[in-house]
Order: sequence, then C-alpha cells, then structure tokens
Amino acid sequence: MNYFSSKKFIFLIGLVLISLLAIFFFRLGFTGYSVYENPIDFEELPDSFEIIKGQNFILDLDIYGDYVFSDDSSLFDISKEGLINFVPESVGEFDVVIIALKTVDDFKFKLVKFRVVE
Repeated sequence: MNYFSSKKFIFLIGLVLISLLAIFFFRLGFTGYSVYENPIDFEELPDSFEIIKGQNFILDLDIYGDYVFSDDSSLFDISKEGLINFVPESVGEFDVVIIALKTVDDFKFKLVKFRVVE
C-alpha cells in the first residue's frame, strides 16, 4: 500500500495546512497567545485586561490620523504606531496610562489596568 495515498497521510497534510493558515492569518505561534481583536479604536479600549503570565500579549491600537503612542509603564513598551506586544514576567496589577499624541492640542489618553495572573 502506498503511504502517500493513505487516509492518515491526507489527514496529516490537511492539519498542517490548517495550522499554517492559522499562523499566517491570525499571527498565532505555537505558544500561548492573548490576542485581542485587532485593530481596536482607542475610544473603545477596555478599562482593564486580564492576561496570563508567560503568554504573549498582543494589542494593536488604531486611531485614524497621525497619532504617536506612548505609555508610562515598565511592564511593556508601546510602539509609536500603537502596537503592544510583550510577555508578562510577573503576576500583579499594573495601572498604565496610554497616550496618543497628534499635536500639542490634539491628544488622547486612557488609564488601563493590566492584571497578570498565573
């Protein structure tokens, strides 16, 4: 019997293709991820997030316009484009002020609580 024509082989190839599509379209890896709907409008940003220690957390903030993002936290660094991508190392609650700045007169900020659990 030819191994490449067996049902097990075809099933295995199907699983591999589905996994590759998931990685490509959802940017998931083989470790645990907390991925929130991307992109999220700044005004709709939740007041708090519960995330798991040791799992990658990804959040993409999207404001229409030329805003530059920053934060006041040592927990993570937000990119100028509004991407938060980090792996929390310690358990606890962290209050983070996220700032979106366009000009001196045009800025937004929000206090967000990040709760890291085991």
